[in-house]
Amino acid sequence: MTAEPLVTASWSELDTARQCPHKHDLAYRQRWRTERTSPALSRGTSWHQGMEVWYDRRLDVETRIQTIRELYGQTLPEQERGPEDDLLWWMFEGYSDHYGQDQQWKIVAVELPFLVPLRTVRPDGTLGRRSRIWLKGKIDLVVLHLGRLWIVDHKTCANLPNDKELALDDQFGLYTWALRELGRPVFGSLHNAVRTKRPNPNDTRPVDAQGRRLNKDGTVSRNQPAGSTPEDRFKRTLLYRTDAELNTIAAEAYRTLHGIYFRGNDERHPNTDTCKWRCDYLEACLGSRKGQDETRLLEDLGFRIDRTRH
Repeated sequence: MTAEPLVTASWSELDTARQCPHKHDLAYRQRWRTERTSPALSRGTSWHQGMEVWYDRRLDVETRIQTIRELYGQTLPEQERGPEDDLLWWMFEGYSDHYGQDQQWKIVAVELPFLVPLRTVRPDGTLGRRSRIWLKGKIDLVVLHLGRLWIVDHKTCANLPNDKELALDDQFGLYTWALRELGRPVFGSLHNAVRTKRPNPNDTRPVDAQGRRLNKDGTVSRNQPAGSTPEDRFKRTLLYRTDAELNTIAAEAYRTLHGIYFRGNDERHPNTDTCKWRCDYLEACLGSRKGQDETRLLEDLGFRIDRTRH
């Protein structure tokens, strides 16, 4: 029997630890939190709520659509709706038109939570016994398709990802490994991307049945605005990883979390890219490097310690 966990970590925590141990220390060990939420994060949360309703086949189609209309503010008077409401509804209308109800999928689970112990790593790099570092998460969707079990992850993004970016994203491989550890024979994952960038409203050129902008002579223009065609708005990518790759991903996750919690790894990892757009603690971090009191800086920026959230 596996002992109770000493550490329970999410993918978000693992990702933060890899980005910057100091950021992890502030967010997950000291538990500094702010009520500020980025528009992208809020939009992603709302999109997942809509997808949870859309794939709940216990409800009829009309009920699902009406629920999503209410969720995205479409039952409110136009003057009371916000730009995010209309953006999300535009995304959903395009998504449901493009993919329909995905009747080729047998829905196995929606928003499936899991909790599984990571395995230790032997000196030769292979996985060992179950550790007391546990991974928790929630799978957006589990479907049976063509006789195989797939996990589906809904993502919103300004620009659709390329294959190399997805190959570097360990989240889907780690979730596949986790469900296999729990006895579910997952074959692979499907990255279900939806673009959030709308076409330029000032582009008044005529369009064809597929929404493509046309030239004056009726031919399809080579200059298509972002988000104007289904191919430019939606992308589904099937991801399959070998057993060896999945075990490597799980081993590296264990090593990262073990290093963070049991070897005192909390140094800064300054990066002109990720620090600029992925860190809420940037101002306090820069100030503390100059010798200022980081705690005071965080408090002045509206952060508070909240140990009820993880």
